[in-house]
This record gives sequence, C-alpha cells and structure tokens, in this order.
Amino acid sequence: MKAYIGLLPLAIQTFFSSNITTSTRMTIQHPPNPAWKAPFAAAISSQPVTFFQLATVSESLVPRCRTLTYAGFFGETPYAGASGIPASEQNPSGAESDVLLVASDARSSKFAQLQVSSSVEAVFFIAAQWTQFRVRGSAYPISFGARCGELERRGREHVEAHMARPDGWDWDKEIRKVWERQDEKMMKSKFPATTDETPVPDDFRLLVIVPDEILHLPPGGGPATTWTAEAKNGTAEWIKGEAAEH
Repeated sequence: MKAYIGLLPLAIQTFFSSNITTSTRMTIQHPPNPAWKAPFAAAISSQPVTFFQLATVSESLVPRCRTLTYAGFFGETPYAGASGIPASEQNPSGAESDVLLVASDARSSKFAQLQVSSSVEAVFFIAAQWTQFRVRGSAYPISFGARCGELERRGREHVEAHMARPDGWDWDKEIRKVWERQDEKMMKSKFPATTDETPVPDDFRLLVIVPDEILHLPPGGGPATTWTAEAKNGTAEWIKGEAAEH
C-alpha cells in the first residue's frame, strides 16, 4: 500500500497516513549500513565526481528527469578542511545512514514535483565499471529551520528511521555543514551572502533520497542483483534477490 500512497498528491497522502492502522503508520527502523551500501560506495569511489539522473512526476503526471551531483550519504560527509564553524556549533562525528544526499536550490522545479509525489527513481551509471545502480524510494526537501511544511516533517521522520545518530546530533548543524562545503562559483554564487543571523541562505535545500529498493545491473548483461527493504517485527531487513530487469 505504501508504494501506491506515494503516487498520490501530498494532501491525499497525508490523509491516508493519518487514517491507516497504527502498525502501518509505525516508523520502521532500518539498518544504516545495509548490504548494498558497500558495493554502491565502492563503485562511486571509482570516479572523482558522480552525476546521476533523478526521475520525478510533474503536476500533470508527466515524468521529469534531470542530472544531479551526488554528495554522499546523509550525515556522513565530513566538515570542510578549514571549517569556519566553531567546534561548539558542529555536529558530533559518527552519524551513519543509507540516505542519499544532494545539495540544491529551493527554486528548482523538482521540489514542486515532490509535492505531487515523493516517489522517485535515481540512476547511477558507473562508467569505469560499465555498471549501473538504480535506487527507488522517496525524496524530500530539507531546509534550515524546517520551513518546508508537512513534506519535510515526513522526510525528517523517514530519514531518522534510516540513521544512527550520536547524542547531540542536530538537523540545522548538519545543513550548515553541507552549505559550508559548497563550491563558491558552482553553488554559493546563486545565493545571497550569509550573515551571523542567517548562516544558511533561505533558498538552500538538501534533497534527501530514502531508498526502498536497489537494483545493480552488472556489466555485460545478466540478471540484476536486487535488494528490497521488508518490514519484520518493527524493523526492516534488506532482502537480496535477482531480477531480469534491464
């Protein structure tokens, strides 16, 4: 049922989410380091920068696709080498997750499309290995000060179910860390200068992709390896399998 709810407009998704059974609404805890994560990370590390395609659905229910830059697993990116953020205002190290991270701009049309449906598919082509990973799941906007309403509230809850967070970890500290790491010409030049009162621009957004299913397509054809998250007794297990899909 979850997959079908994700295709509905946000207002209808919210209605269903508040009216289905308690057991269905319960937040399912996922392991932050599932079996697919290591081969995915190893493939990504074979290239200096990773671009990928993200497919969403428009208001007229037409597929939309764009190329984005992968920024790592949410919570795991380090602080800048010469960080200007005081140590007392930094997150503690040790957070782990299987949530994919992109740094973005609230003015991008993809965020309006996520209000139609949070269901997405991301495709990573690893040229050095001639292999492909497809990540299916839900995407959410994350803002400094949590200004994106119900979709962000649900997103934060969903992300937390895929994370291991040390004591003292904070959402705004994480967003500020990602903002500081952005390139001056490629990203920061698009936004107004920050101040002590506004350490992160209002329109800066994190796009987080919470995975439900992974497909790994091997080089040269053959069946794809799949990993699918399945709930069991209040926690999730990733079940490995095969698929003929290409």
